[in-house]
Amino acid sequence: MELLYLEEHTHCANYTFEGQALFKHFKLKSGEEFGFGTKAEYMFVFMLRGALKLTCFHDEEYIVKENEMLSLGYGIDFIGKCLADTELILLVFDKPQVRCDEFSFIKLKKYLPPEDTVVRRLQMVSPIVEFLNNIIFYINSKMYCRHLQDIKQSEWFFLMRAFYTKEENAMFFAPLIEEKNNFTLLLKEKAPQVGTVQELAEACNMTTKTLTRNFKKYFDTTPKKWLQLQRKPAVRLSLLQSKDKIKILSNQLGFSSGSHLNLYCRKYMDKSPREIKDSR
Repeated sequence: MELLYLEEHTHCANYTFEGQALFKHFKLKSGEEFGFGTKAEYMFVFMLRGALKLTCFHDEEYIVKENEMLSLGYGIDFIGKCLADTELILLVFDKPQVRCDEFSFIKLKKYLPPEDTVVRRLQMVSPIVEFLNNIIFYINSKMYCRHLQDIKQSEWFFLMRAFYTKEENAMFFAPLIEEKNNFTLLLKEKAPQVGTVQELAEACNMTTKTLTRNFKKYFDTTPKKWLQLQRKPAVRLSLLQSKDKIKILSNQLGFSSGSHLNLYCRKYMDKSPREIKDSR
């Protein structure tokens, strides 16, 4: 069905266009690869058909299949590869639109599982599938109104509360629930701007001693180790996607030499840069 008065819609300040929409619809061919990250946004994947292999910076691999919906870890880079012709919808936002008075992330916190994971998944029930078909209709009709997108996002939260248990919702929305940790949020904001522990402490307006104490409390690691791990997504993604030689890549990634890059990869990824490149 064709959208009437398209020009009036597109001239509205609240018309977002396809690339800015919260919901995005993709049809991908078997073997197709793509990279994406959740540096500043929350991302959810709805698998309508096909199969997908997701690899994250931990080198962990997840095979996701038709009729699954995924909640992806916040602040993480992923590489996707289609194992079959695949159709999916992405929902991406930086702030949840929750209009249900009884759907509270704070109330869900007590239902969080003891162990978390990078990719959380649930089987889609029929009301979710019908909801997604409605989303596709809006997308195909070029109905990219920001208000409508927010309403549909809120409708999804209503459906999640109606048809999934509190335990399932807590597991699935763990990234949003954990947002309440102000120290974690501060690190996600400041880490991309710094390269040393001293710089990170100054950016967080803390002494290095206070910063180290908070890292022990929240992550059970040191700031230095944590900063080194933050480089891992960019290093791995560059090695997998770039056609440049390893020596050139090492300079681009901020390593002093190819040997330095080699030591980093072997320590944090258990592979040499060449082995990572060849694993594409």
